[in-house]
Amino acid sequence: MKLAVKKLRAVPAVPEEQVEKAIREDEVLQAFTKEKIITYAAFLFLPPYGLYRFWKKDSPFRKAERYVWTMMFVAYMACLIQAIVL
Repeated sequence: MKLAVKKLRAVPAVPEEQVEKAIREDEVLQAFTKEKIITYAAFLFLPPYGLYRFWKKDSPFRKAERYVWTMMFVAYMACLIQAIVL
């Protein structure tokens, strides 16, 4: 009785930078997921809650996007306060 033996070839390890790049590209392709659209709507109609959705731990937004949306929130609130005061 003969046993079939397969030769296993070593698979080269993928560099960590390449894995991170692939993850970032996947995130860029998923720009309008259901959760992100809800967050955008919340930001327009209820800015503090929208900002919370951007910064919660399981948020799909990257850190750079969070900073941009936070600055937009600050500008939006400044304009709103200025409109109310004047």
